[in-house]
Amino acid sequence: MDSNMRDKITFILNSFNDRGVLSTLLSSKDYLWEYHILRRVQDKHHQIKYDVAAPKPDQLLLVNLNNINYKIRPNFYSKLSPYRTYILAGEWDKKSTDNEHVLEELDQYWRYHSLKNHFEDGVPWEDTEIYEKMLEVSRWKGSKKQVQGRLCYLDKLYNSMKEKGYKTQRELLMEDENVPKKVRYPQPEYHEVAINIGRNGELILDEGRHRVSIAKILGIEKIPVRVLVRHKKWQETKYNVYTQMHSSPKSLKERYKNHPDINLNRTHDRDLRKDSS
Repeated sequence: MDSNMRDKITFILNSFNDRGVLSTLLSSKDYLWEYHILRRVQDKHHQIKYDVAAPKPDQLLLVNLNNINYKIRPNFYSKLSPYRTYILAGEWDKKSTDNEHVLEELDQYWRYHSLKNHFEDGVPWEDTEIYEKMLEVSRWKGSKKQVQGRLCYLDKLYNSMKEKGYKTQRELLMEDENVPKKVRYPQPEYHEVAINIGRNGELILDEGRHRVSIAKILGIEKIPVRVLVRHKKWQETKYNVYTQMHSSPKSLKERYKNHPDINLNRTHDRDLRKDSS
């Protein structure tokens, strides 16, 4: 039995013990439907419609953190399957309070300021806004011990990132056997920071607020991310650039030649995943 299969069996047995047989079977049913069926159907649809510009749900892009200036609330990650990548129309990428989704400036975000105050100015967690807000969250409601445990994790994350730099989930798995087993499935790339791309190519943070905030505080320039949602108009722009490489307007190619989601050399399949073999 290879190590990968052994890990899967161990993961299932631990889930039985922690969550019960029924809960594990129900979650497994959702996983099989979302990952093995819907994802493959969606991938095939994207390939037919967008050809070489088709998005890949597990592809990682290396992005400059200076280009991620907004986060979306509520995020898509809490509503959509994390195993897929989506192309959505609508006004969700616009800075308007009238929309279902609101864009918030990262440098004005209370969570970012709390982390910055703690790590740069030495403010105790108990005196930060994040501490008070976490006590109000339903899953930690009033439990100072649980909140302190979560904040202790952020301290460890900051120290690790400061000492070793920003690591992908796959790299962390290869270096530390104590990384939660759930990160292994279906593959580590699905657990990276998730962003959305607006109609004009704007990079919008969706999931991974703590990692992005800490990386920004440490002055890390670039990190790998996966794209959860692309605006339909952006996907059409990307398709036009890819399929009309020699006939599309020069201004269009010049405008997006350095965008992380576009590669004018047609090497779009650039993948930052490490070879785990």
